[in-house]
Amino acid sequence: MKSGHATRPTDSPTCRRPWLGSFCAAAAIWAYASSIGLAVGLAGLGRSAGLGIPVLAAFVLAMVVGTAMSVAAYRVLHPNRKAGSSVLLAGVLSISCVSLQSVLLREFSWLQLAFWSIGLVTIWAGRKLLVDVEFICTPPDTQFRNELPVTAVES
Repeated sequence: MKSGHATRPTDSPTCRRPWLGSFCAAAAIWAYASSIGLAVGLAGLGRSAGLGIPVLAAFVLAMVVGTAMSVAAYRVLHPNRKAGSSVLLAGVLSISCVSLQSVLLREFSWLQLAFWSIGLVTIWAGRKLLVDVEFICTPPDTQFRNELPVTAVES
């Protein structure tokens, strides 16, 4: 057995999710591209939005959703115990950011629906990854340490 990385439970193949890392990376790239399109007016918010509002919305989309998805993709593709939490947080931030933007801007775009859907998928996958890392990737001798000891029942 190799020393170092091979002894960590999260390095097992069952803890890696390449599809989830690719999904988060694609969502991050799409968030950055959408923020550029939003800032220059290609993904328009309508004529009622002023000049500064799309730029601010684009900045928030890139910084909140793009950065969170980038961190989640990195942590999933380089497994550690915080990967599930990162994916879950990225999904929550995606839904929160897009919902807040639609309320504040009073405009609806197909991009908002798309990022809301991406957020739902990442929340589901992050929750599943948290459960898998806890129960599959933890060594059997430490898996149920938090359980109460079983005591004998007097008859």
